[in-house]
Amino acid sequence: MEVNNHKPLKNKILFLSGISDNKLIKVSSIDEHGNVNFIFDGCCNMFDYLNLQGVEKEHMLFDATTTQQFSTKSIQNVRVIFNQIANTETHSLTLKKAQFLTNALKVPCINKAEAVMANTRDAVADSLQGIDGLHAPLVKKLSFSSVEDLSAKVNAANLGWPLIIRTAGVHNQLNTFLLQGPEDYPKVQALCNTKCYMIQYADCSDEQGIFSKIRLVVINGEAFIRHVIYANHWLVGISDRQFMDNNEKYWQCERELLDAFESQIKPRIKDRIDRITKVVDLEYYGIDCHLDKDYNMVLFEANASMNNLSVDLASPRPDWWWSGSLKLIYQALEHMIDQKLKS
Repeated sequence: MEVNNHKPLKNKILFLSGISDNKLIKVSSIDEHGNVNFIFDGCCNMFDYLNLQGVEKEHMLFDATTTQQFSTKSIQNVRVIFNQIANTETHSLTLKKAQFLTNALKVPCINKAEAVMANTRDAVADSLQGIDGLHAPLVKKLSFSSVEDLSAKVNAANLGWPLIIRTAGVHNQLNTFLLQGPEDYPKVQALCNTKCYMIQYADCSDEQGIFSKIRLVVINGEAFIRHVIYANHWLVGISDRQFMDNNEKYWQCERELLDAFESQIKPRIKDRIDRITKVVDLEYYGIDCHLDKDYNMVLFEANASMNNLSVDLASPRPDWWWSGSLKLIYQALEHMIDQKLKS
């Protein structure tokens, strides 16, 4: 039977991305022909990674202006929208565009712009206080003009010591500082007159002084484990795979957690996942957290800005890493989109 490759597919999903309010984008690479690959911070990049059988994918990029014209071809016959714009603090203008377009098309939307706009770091933390088995460190917005101004605002917030101060809208280790006391104020002097957060510090180290951070991916309310990273310092990040390479037992620790998650861990934390999902009101988002031996959770952040499908190749991954958690995440995403297309 001959297949007509030009026949339009019945199912069409529109992925929305946006440029940040400051109109800056990052160049990730330039190939030998001069073709440029860009990184759009503040967006969860699903479009490049999801291979959806029988589904036409369309991508729309919003600029940070009020005069952009939309292509009518891009929005014709759209059945589902996947809003990839995920950072309310850096993408306020493009989130409003996403909200307008979604309301105009009147089709199901994954991660509605209204929910993303409501999920500031402090608002999420405030909404998750007083829940058994969940510690969401308090977060306060902060902007200061001098060390003296910072001191007065820290005292007024009364979050205690140690204290984390970080730039608002940043979802990595940049511009993130741990202050042990007032003597450390000079560390953050470069952040004067910028929007920041001050965050209660939670010590998540074990008896050996090793810290761990678990990444969960929540899809339609169901949690999947993405990875576990171990480090010998508090600010755990992807670069600490080097620490794990130098201490191979922590690769085994990660494997044990990944293997145990579905049957042993997920049922014990489901109540916390349900509460977090109700607060963020997103179909797809990530959680960075710590779990102790009694499955008490310390929440570092919960938002849709995490690029959970991309892979850092700087450190080799064993076969079990590829075939386990990541495969389940892909399958759950494809199932969610399929259900949206049928609704």
